[in-house]
Amino acid sequence: MVEMKNIVIVNENLEEYKENFDVIILNDRDFNYINKLLKEIIK
Repeated sequence: MVEMKNIVIVNENLEEYKENFDVIILNDRDFNYINKLLKEIIK
């Protein structure tokens, strides 16, 4: 449920973020796949 809380916070502040940031990434995923891949590469 943590993700849902974050979504609500972003939605509530989206206009402010748009004013303060050049890029806003929405609906991004976690880094589990990327972290696993990097661990395999490092081996």
